[in-house]
Amino acid sequence: MYNLSAGSNTYFLLVLVSMTIGAFFIADYPMYARWFGVFLSCYGLISNDSIQTLGVFITANVHRTAWWILWLFITSLFILTTSMSWLNYAGNTTYDRIIIEEIDTVSFLQLVAPIALIFLTRIGLPVSTTFLLLSTFVTDVSTIQSVIVKSALGYMVAFVLSLVVWGISFTIKQKKSKPTPSTHHGWFILQWISSGFLWSIWLVQDGANMAIFLPRHMSTAHFIGFLSFVSLLLLLLFYQRGGNIQKIVNTKTGITDVRAASFVNTFYLLLLFTFTVYNRIPMSTTWLFIGLLGGRELASSLWRIDKKYSKKQRIRKSIYLIGRDLLYASIGLLLSISLSLLVNPTFQTYFFG
Repeated sequence: MYNLSAGSNTYFLLVLVSMTIGAFFIADYPMYARWFGVFLSCYGLISNDSIQTLGVFITANVHRTAWWILWLFITSLFILTTSMSWLNYAGNTTYDRIIIEEIDTVSFLQLVAPIALIFLTRIGLPVSTTFLLLSTFVTDVSTIQSVIVKSALGYMVAFVLSLVVWGISFTIKQKKSKPTPSTHHGWFILQWISSGFLWSIWLVQDGANMAIFLPRHMSTAHFIGFLSFVSLLLLLLFYQRGGNIQKIVNTKTGITDVRAASFVNTFYLLLLFTFTVYNRIPMSTTWLFIGLLGGRELASSLWRIDKKYSKKQRIRKSIYLIGRDLLYASIGLLLSISLSLLVNPTFQTYFFG
C-alpha cells in the first residue's frame, strides 16, 4: 500500500479535497457537472486500469525506450480506435456497448465516485472501475449482478488457464540447459504488437466507463476535446512510468523479460477478446487481469527452478501475492457497493425496501 504521509501526498490530498468541494458546487449546473465528471472518470480510469493493458508494456520497455515514444504509440492507437467508433456509431465512442441511458443531471455523490477511484488508485488498490462507476448510475440491480457474475467467472477462467498454460511453459523451459533472457528484436516487435492490440480491445470493452458522463452522440468539438484530454492523461501516465498501481505488475516474477511480457499480453488479449464478443455485459477487466497474474505466479512457484528460494518458500510467497491482490480487489468491490447504496436510489430500494 502507498504511504500517504509523504509531502507529495499531502499536496495530492489537498487537490482531492478541492475536487470534492468543486463537485459539490458544480453539481447544480448539469452541463458543467457532466464534463467535470468526464474529466474525473477518465483520469481515474486511465490511472487505475493502466495496470491491465499498459502495465506490462511499461515494465518491459521503461529502460529500453523513451517514455514519450511509448506515449505516442499508445495515444495514436487510442485516437484511431475511438475515432472508428465515433465515425461508425453516429458519434458514440463506446462501439454501442454502454448499457446506461444518457443522463440529464448529475448529483454530487455521483461525482464523488470517480474522485474515490482517484484516491484508491493513489494508494495502490486495483479497484474495478466498472463496479465503482457503473453501479452509481444503473437503474436495475440485476445489471450489476450480471457484471459481478461475469467478472468472477473471468477471474476463475483466467486463473485456471494461466496456471495450466504457464505450468506447461515453465516445465518445457526447465529442460533447456541454458535458459537465458532473449534480446532478439523479434520479441520486442511481438511485444509492441500484442500490447497495441490489447490496448485497442480494452478500449472497446472498457471505453463505456469513460462515457458514463458523456453525451451518447458527441459533436465534433466535444469529441476533439475528449481526445485531447485523454491524450494528456496518457502523457502524465507515461511520464510517471505507470504510477503507484504499477507496483502490482513490477512485483511479479520475471515480468521484465520481453518474452514473458509478450506472452502475458497475448494471453490476456485472447481472454479479453473472448469475453468481449461473448456478450455486451461489461465486466471487471481488473479481476480478469489479476486472475491471469495470479495463475502465472502460482505456476512459477510450482514448476520454475529457483536456487535462491525453496519450493515451499516460493509457494508461500505466491499465495501471499495472490491473496493480497484478491483482497485489494474485493475491498474495491465492497467500497463500490457501499458508495452505490449512498448514491443510487435503485440500490437503496433493493436492499432496504
